[in-house]
Amino acid sequence: MRNLEVIRLSADEVEAIRLIDVEGLDQNGAAENIRVSRITIQRIYKSARRKIADAIIHARAIKIESENNIKYCRCPAGRKCFCNKNILKGGD
Repeated sequence: MRNLEVIRLSADEVEAIRLIDVEGLDQNGAAENIRVSRITIQRIYKSARRKIADAIIHARAIKIESENNIKYCRCPAGRKCFCNKNILKGGD
């Protein structure tokens, strides 16, 4: 495992994958949730999917990059709400 090339996913890319593929939101819903435009979430999501596919096809490791001071909340207020409920600290 230590000899594998590493593909890096940003915290935003992981959040886009979580919202769209795990939570089942459409791109509009995911964009509203993290307070970005639909075009922005589409770009982030496309980048994440491309990286994940590359890692699977070419047997590469995936590393989730940490954004130390950014909090992601799963409450209805969404990302960076700082309500301290159900917090995922950057990259966790």
